[in-house]
Amino acid sequence: MKLEINGITKAYGSNKALNEFYAQLTPGIYALLGPNGSGKSTLMHILTHNLRSDSGEVFFTNDSGCRQNTLDMGEEFREMIGFMPQYPGMYPNLTAKQFLQYIATLKGIGEHLKRRRRDALIDRQISEILEEMELSDVSTRKIKTFSGGMKQRLALAQAVLGDPKILILDEPTAGLDPQQRIAVRNYISRISMNKIVIIAT
Repeated sequence: MKLEINGITKAYGSNKALNEFYAQLTPGIYALLGPNGSGKSTLMHILTHNLRSDSGEVFFTNDSGCRQNTLDMGEEFREMIGFMPQYPGMYPNLTAKQFLQYIATLKGIGEHLKRRRRDALIDRQISEILEEMELSDVSTRKIKTFSGGMKQRLALAQAVLGDPKILILDEPTAGLDPQQRIAVRNYISRISMNKIVIIAT
């Protein structure tokens, strides 16, 4: 599996956020380091098809060696992605569990299974992820009652739901206390063996 970023350029007026950016990524963890305004979030939004580049292409090569332009792949590529934006939108009147169930439906997790087996699969994944994010004890609380750190961990939970091949995380540990930061980093490290993980910080 490989993700190739070939000459991506994106400008906002006279300001070039990205200028012929190149990278080749295979499974592992990659960090995008830079100050605010250096193009990190712009690149992430281009990779997730939330934004179009002015020029350049992104290619994905699967384990069988098939190489395709990600724009041509469309939904097939987007289904491989778990994305945690810097400012994730959430529904404040949903509980944490309801929110993850909603995200699981949007992602089409287990949609090929009969309803009972699909629901069991989703419930198992949600339970495991909430446990990892130390949110099990607040899973039935409404999101509007959450602290900033709890919302941050829930945002990461929705990104990893469904075991995506490519994980794109924008400031995943912002707002977390030192102990939570270490726990989140350890979790990301554990799940990165067979994934391409891109982290902006």
